[in-house]
Amino acid sequence: EREVRKEDTSAGQTGVVEFASCHARIMVPTDLVYLDRPQAMKLLTEYWDNSESNLENMLGVLVPSENRCFYQVSTAYVISYNDCGYIKDDDAEKVDYDELLEQLQEDEKEENESLPVEQRSVTKGWTVTPHYDRSNHALVWAKTLSFAYGDVVNYDMRVLGKDGLVSVNAVADLEAVDEVVSKESAMIGSVRFDEGYAYADFDPIRDRVSDWTIGGLV
Repeated sequence: EREVRKEDTSAGQTGVVEFASCHARIMVPTDLVYLDRPQAMKLLTEYWDNSESNLENMLGVLVPSENRCFYQVSTAYVISYNDCGYIKDDDAEKVDYDELLEQLQEDEKEENESLPVEQRSVTKGWTVTPHYDRSNHALVWAKTLSFAYGDVVNYDMRVLGKDGLVSVNAVADLEAVDEVVSKESAMIGSVRFDEGYAYADFDPIRDRVSDWTIGGLV
């Protein structure tokens, strides 16, 4: 049996990946492999220069199976979980996302003042306008961020459960956006909560309601 190098993505998993602590699982989509948390941390911190403090809730990442080594990976789907409680979706169709974008850009200006130049980002706009998939209880949006080294797209998918949410955050080059868009439905559909933990299983007497709203997630 050959020795698997730590930077070799072929060591990733396919099929169903169980997240027991989150009462959820994901069916790895075709052409992707799942890298567990230690592998994902290596990719995101050592190769992509992300701070470990921003990855506290990260479970792992999905990367293209054709990328055999970490340095070849230009698109990754970061899987995280947040036990924020049950998020009511009453406001999903009422949010003014253009107004929200302006607020995000204002907040960003203040935050950038305290960051080194190489870590500063500017949100250029919505690449995909936020939209809520009520049948799957999933919120999706994407924005283009400009950094000193170039532009990237953060493509966010949030699948809601009764106790929290599974986050799938695709980080990609602008050239890869169409591919990420084409995988959106498959990616959302690949996330499943265990029996009794889906959004529809919420019990207002026993379960915790989150302070967050749909607009607040963005």
